[in-house]
Amino acid sequence: MNPNSSDSNHIGMFETFLTVECGRSPLTVRAYLTDVREFSLFITGEKPDSFDPLSVTAADVRLWIATLSGKGLHTATVLRKLQSLRAFFAFLMKRGLIEINPAASMHLKVTRKALPKYIPESDMERVLAAEQMSEENSYLDLLESTIIHLLYTSGIRRAELIGLSDRDISTARAQMLVHGKGGKERIVPMAAETLMLVEKYRATRNGLWPENPSGKLFLYKGAPLSDKKLGEIVRAALSSVPQEKKTPHVLRHSFATAMLNNGADINTVKEFLGHSSLSTTQIYTHVTFSEMQKDYLAAHPRARDGKAGKRAAGEAGNTPGDTPEEKKLPDEEK
Repeated sequence: MNPNSSDSNHIGMFETFLTVECGRSPLTVRAYLTDVREFSLFITGEKPDSFDPLSVTAADVRLWIATLSGKGLHTATVLRKLQSLRAFFAFLMKRGLIEINPAASMHLKVTRKALPKYIPESDMERVLAAEQMSEENSYLDLLESTIIHLLYTSGIRRAELIGLSDRDISTARAQMLVHGKGGKERIVPMAAETLMLVEKYRATRNGLWPENPSGKLFLYKGAPLSDKKLGEIVRAALSSVPQEKKTPHVLRHSFATAMLNNGADINTVKEFLGHSSLSTTQIYTHVTFSEMQKDYLAAHPRARDGKAGKRAAGEAGNTPGDTPEEKKLPDEEK
């Protein structure tokens, strides 16, 4: 055991590295640190003060990964935790504290990435209509409505919404300055309805809390909106939709899917979402194609019956004027 090493020292240095040098978002930093601390608890038998990252071996990492897999965790979750460890030990290597990354040799079989979950446009229209009816009730109703509209009409991330300041909103230009991952900024247009709602919300907020030292756009009980409260607000607003996951990120997926379904260029969607690579945005083309394929198989007579010849043979016996009985089509979205 290295007497100079400690959980708080090395993990604290790693936190500073992620935040200052890498410019990672608070949510990303928290995820990395949670995974590393979880590993430290495992490897020390719930005694994190005795954690010595400089003495960790590849066998230690393999044992942890095997334990996580044995608990039935999804492969993607285990892979994320492994990536957190790799990043932590890569940081220690960069600082010259270790020579070999004990997590580097560990590999997991990557399954096909699941398509993003999203809320169909018809369901979102009903949600927005319900929000509009409740806007006059209270400050919290107006806060909820503004947040839902903003997330769905811009596709920004939860951390980006929480980080918005009053000065980031330009009423004259109908746009906002979004502070994205890695310290990157982008200009995102705002829908006229959303902009009007933001202005109405700000007027109500200022009436309750004239002083706003933080400068943040969204306040809850006079303090900047937290990630936890944002999640609660979104879950409440989406309580009526059948979609199982009800998170800000699902609204981001819903925005991108709606844009592409209505003819937006994929590069435009990429810029809205703040993706650095087009390949990341292209996952939404698989979503829209999947929906198109489902509708095609359900609605087109030749695709619906499976065998075109069988369909043709069945229709051949119809006399002029006869109309084959049509199958009832399913709803556009279930």
